[in-house]
Amino acid sequence: MSATLVALGDLGVDVADVEQLGALYDSQLGEWGVGGEHFGLDPNPTINLIGIGLGEHLVRRCGLRWVVATDEQGAEIAVHGAPGDVLIYPTNVVAKRWVARERGFLPGFADQIAQRVEEIRRAGS
Repeated sequence: MSATLVALGDLGVDVADVEQLGALYDSQLGEWGVGGEHFGLDPNPTINLIGIGLGEHLVRRCGLRWVVATDEQGAEIAVHGAPGDVLIYPTNVVAKRWVARERGFLPGFADQIAQRVEEIRRAGS
């Protein structure tokens, strides 16, 4: 995971800045679109790069922690926090939006999660 964070830094993205991460997602989505430079190639490395960046943003911002979550479909990295048993699969979040070609979602998504985690914490106090 640390290599991924270094790669994001090499691209000029500070995962603490969700706007930078969102801009990277939007620009990459455009490059991987129909007629884009990467059309026809596997976008999963890019999706995972941005997903890990989103997860790390939530870890730093909300005090969540990285975990390997398992269910009947297998194991996947996620971020988790308590109280409230918050569990988010950041690479999956990015992949679903990528397939839907949804632009501009990432900053608002991160803000909503941060707000919800804070509400849960306040309610648990």
